[in-house]
Amino acid sequence: MNESDHEKSLATKLLNEFQKLKKNWNTKDQNHLLSGFIRLCEFSDIAELKSWKTRIHKDLSAEQLKPFEIALQRIHADSIKGRDGYQHDAHDDSSCQPCPLIVVAHNIRSAHNLGSMIRSCEHTGVKRFILSGYTADIDLDKIKKTSMGTEDYIDIECKSDLMESLENFQEDGYEITSIETVKTAPSLYDYAFQAKTLMLFGNERMGLDQAVLDISKTLRIPSYGQKNSLNVAVACGIGLNFYRKCFDAT
Repeated sequence: MNESDHEKSLATKLLNEFQKLKKNWNTKDQNHLLSGFIRLCEFSDIAELKSWKTRIHKDLSAEQLKPFEIALQRIHADSIKGRDGYQHDAHDDSSCQPCPLIVVAHNIRSAHNLGSMIRSCEHTGVKRFILSGYTADIDLDKIKKTSMGTEDYIDIECKSDLMESLENFQEDGYEITSIETVKTAPSLYDYAFQAKTLMLFGNERMGLDQAVLDISKTLRIPSYGQKNSLNVAVACGIGLNFYRKCFDAT
């Protein structure tokens, strides 16, 4: 059991035991249930509960128990929230709809952007995410700060030789696409992606190497403002969703 599951299990048990205690308050079972609940509080890792040994006693009225129940409900709710602070349903593999898209992040230095890209990939059903160039040297622990646990559901690989990897993917029947700011490139919005697609994203300032562009289908995200530029994680999200639209339509 991992740390998150342990916290959830303990919070659930504490809340259940307290509700049982409250139900049997002023009955013959009160003292026995109270002792058991206090022991749970003492051995928990939740500092707030350790002081309850002296605060909860048999002379309290049922009305005076309410603040403790509210506190336990809050602790329990916090234990079932995701790392991003939002409550999530338990991961259910049967509801997943994976797709064969492979995403490559090449020479992207920002761990924040990489984490966001991985999060978008998991949301879209992508199962393979490749780090290449100096991106492969990024500390994965830093990426996890923004990937919010989604990295657990994606195979993250590091490739030292990007060109060799792209050629191998082409031999396996993958279409190589690059999302770039090339003005003459066709619009991503009008492109019909094939199921077996590899999608490349490069450095926001320098872009992708010409050798990579030469063996890939270069696509652009239309720009309607003054700056012909997008954050790479935002561009990734747009590209993923347009691919998914094509994939679901086939």
